[in-house]
Formats: sequence, C-alpha cells, structure tokens
Amino acid sequence: MRVLRLWLLTATSSFVHVIAHCPCGFTVNSTSSTDFALFTESVETNFLQGWPSITWTNQPVSQWVAQEYNVSTAASRGPYGKAAQVGNVVADTQPTIQGKKDGVPGEPGLQLWVRQQLIGDAPNQLIPMAELSSARSDMLYGSFRASMKTSAVNGTCAGFFFYRNNSQEIDMESLSKQQQPPNWPLNLVNQSPLSVKNGFNADDTGGKWLYNLTVSPSDDYHEYRFDWLPNRIDFYVDGRYLINFTESIPDSPGSLHLSHWSNGNPNWSGGPPAKDAVLMVEYVKAYFNSSDPVRQKSAQESCQMGIQNQTYPRQSLVCPIVIGEPTPSIATRTTATSTTGATTTHRSSALRLRTREDGCENPACWAWWFSLLSWTFFFILS
Repeated sequence: MRVLRLWLLTATSSFVHVIAHCPCGFTVNSTSSTDFALFTESVETNFLQGWPSITWTNQPVSQWVAQEYNVSTAASRGPYGKAAQVGNVVADTQPTIQGKKDGVPGEPGLQLWVRQQLIGDAPNQLIPMAELSSARSDMLYGSFRASMKTSAVNGTCAGFFFYRNNSQEIDMESLSKQQQPPNWPLNLVNQSPLSVKNGFNADDTGGKWLYNLTVSPSDDYHEYRFDWLPNRIDFYVDGRYLINFTESIPDSPGSLHLSHWSNGNPNWSGGPPAKDAVLMVEYVKAYFNSSDPVRQKSAQESCQMGIQNQTYPRQSLVCPIVIGEPTPSIATRTTATSTTGATTTHRSSALRLRTREDGCENPACWAWWFSLLSWTFFFILS
C-alpha cells in the first residue's frame, strides 16, 4: 500500500530566464535551423543559492514537492519496502563550505538521503528514502536537465526521471553498486507497456541501454539530460550526446522527479546501504510544453506581447538553450534497437516534421506538432 503526503518546496534561482526576455519560448536549436524544437514553459531551480527563501510550505505556487509515502515489501519488488520521508530531503544551510563528500554537513546542494536504519520488523522492513517531484504535472515533451553528484555508498539507486505512470516513464539511473573503476555505468530506461508486461523489465524492448561513463558520478557534479520529443528520447551527460530511443515513446503529460532509494533487490539497487547515503543536487532546469489549454493560451499571448514590444530585439523573442558543453547542430547519432543491436545515424537533436509513417498516430502527438507549426508560422509572419 502506498500512502502519499505532499510537501512543497519553494526555491529561488540565480539564473532563471525572465519570461519577458524569451516571450516566445526556448529552443534546443536556433530558429534559423530547418529543424528545431520550441518549448514555451520553463522551470529553473538552483539549489546552491537562495537559501533564505527555501521553506517547507503548503502553497500551490511552489515548484517542488517532497514526497512522503510507504511501499510495502510485497509491492516494492525487493526484499525490503520503501519509506519516502520529507525529512530525508535536506537543504544545506552552509553553501560557502565546499569540497566535502557524501553529504557531510556543509556541502552545498540539495540532499536526498537513503538511511541505514530500517523501519519496522522483519519480514516487512522499510528502507527510508527521499523523492522530489515537480509540482507541475502538465509537462508534455521537453528538454530536462539536472546536475547531480551520486553516492559512493554501495546499495542505492539515484534517479532523474519523467513519470506519467508505470508504462510511461523515462529514467536516468545510477546504481552505486555498479560503480567500479574504470567502469561507471549509467542506466537509461524507457518504461513502456511492454516492459510492464515483462515484469517491469525493459530488456529487449528497445528501451534500455547501459552506458559506461568516463568519469565517476560520485566524484563531482555532472549534468544529466534527456530531450523527450514525440518521436524519440535523446540522452546526454555534461552536454555530450549518448544515445536515443525511438520505440514506445511516452505521449501523455506528467511530472519530473529526483529520487534516491533502495529496496534490497540484488538485481537492481542492492542494499540496504551499510551507512547513510546521499544524492546531491545542484540544479534542475526544465524546458517544456504544457498540456493545459489555459497555459497554452497564456504562452501565445506572451509571445504576441513580446513581438509588439519594440524594446526587445527580435532575436531575444526565442532563446536557444545553452547549458553545459555546446552540442553540435549536426551530429552522428547512435540509435538503440531491440533486436540486432545495430546502429543508425541521422541529423542532430533538432526536430524534423514527422508523418504518419513515422508512427505519429496518437492525438496528443499530432496536437503537439500542430502547435509547433502554428508557433513557427506565427513567429515568421509576425
């Protein structure tokens, strides 16, 4: 049984784009490109700054939700259950003291803890964990980035993911038990109806890839990023393109999550950890489109006002997203496949117009493309 209580976190950001400076939205490529993705919404939070304004509150205007719930041993698919607790989401109060590892008091950043001390009695013990989600659940396609430093303590799973339901979920997960130099694997997963049918196993579904990083994820902060588009999911680390998925792409709105957990499953998280373990978060940046018609109308009105306002140069109406290392506009892509493991290549992370032959049959997919084309013509003709 999963019991859910929601607590909201408000945070300021030192690098939030003022909407008046980008009134027509954000792009992963410049608008002069023949292919580009346009996102009208943004949420940017820097957890290293603005500490006096971070408070726990129940106000709906807040950006983040710290979750509190229990997952029983039977439901967790492991020998232990999970207990998400608000107290395991900690904002450091001394950001000026730097360089300490594993969440020693004084290290800057938001801390998501997995605790050593179990809750309850065997065989129904729960492992205390932490999870943070966006307050908004209307995210429909976008570019999502989080700067994180994982724990070196064996037995936990650090995750950055989009979630609609168990069959529409995009995961970037680091298992601390897998981090054995010189190998630092990163699990890239697209949970689909087929993976749920296979017992929550994404193997052989075209939606799982183990990518070996060249640096330890627990030594320093690294930016994890996925671009979720109607026809594919592109993955990056520190601005470097890794791979993409093109099968069973989620097509419904949901929310963005950060999670640090363990259920003792030897085939995944391992654990419980021998000591308290922490996932550190520096920032989260999300650029996306909303499924809410009211927000869509507001975005269109904002763009129109920006065009009419002569104080802003035309090139600032739509802002290119530049975070981490620059990504080439034209790049060779590696595409994961479920059968032969073969690779194909195609152009850049920018969008091209999909046809029904590409599989865009869901109404939400067509609505997204219609919205993109409408914005494009609106911007050009204005």
